[in-house]
Amino acid sequence: MAKKRSTKSTPEEPKSQVDPVAEPTTDEGEETAHDAGEASNESNDAVDTPEDELREQVSLQETEITVLKAQVDLLNSQLEETKTALDSAKSDIDYAKAETRTAITRGREDESRAVKRTKRDLISKLINVADVFQQTKAQLEQLDDEEKSAVMPTAVQLAIKEFDKRLAAEGLEVLDPGGEKFDPAFHEAQTTIPVPDAEPDSVLEVLRLGYLLDGTVLRAAQVVVVAKPSPTPESDAAEES
Repeated sequence: MAKKRSTKSTPEEPKSQVDPVAEPTTDEGEETAHDAGEASNESNDAVDTPEDELREQVSLQETEITVLKAQVDLLNSQLEETKTALDSAKSDIDYAKAETRTAITRGREDESRAVKRTKRDLISKLINVADVFQQTKAQLEQLDDEEKSAVMPTAVQLAIKEFDKRLAAEGLEVLDPGGEKFDPAFHEAQTTIPVPDAEPDSVLEVLRLGYLLDGTVLRAAQVVVVAKPSPTPESDAAEES
């Protein structure tokens, strides 16, 4: 007996409820992809990778090296200018030293010539004095002893007078301070002697004449000075009263 085929139908699954959305067109898809790429690039730009940081450091170092090199070049240029200036200054100093040595040598030679010329002029004038002494000596040798005794003082006075005349012409002045007040600027005291009747601090005796040359002391006169009187008991009592 044939089985009876079941006529019961299998229940159908319910279809999902999806809102119908229109699929994008080709142009809209390209724009969407382009916007997504730009967003990705912006995201990549916002975050530096280690390679980017390394490149940036290298770039900064190269800039610093360039600046340092420029500074070194400038310093080298300044150093060369300084060396040139120093060489020029050294040359000027050497020239000045040479000129100074030449001037000193010339000055010494001029001074030596001037001294010799002055000595020659002075000796030439003193020769006249020597002539007077020689003439006086020749005349005295022709006289006997009695005549020499009579003529000698006059002959000596004439020779001394001629000598003083020549020295005075050269600016020499004789210091003969006998009887004058003692002046340490022109006189040199050898000793002091108390003399009751003489004025204290006066020149009692001239031991050696002094000389002035053009108003300046060439040699002080050596003198004996009158000492100040020593105080007596009577004077001390008078002062105390």
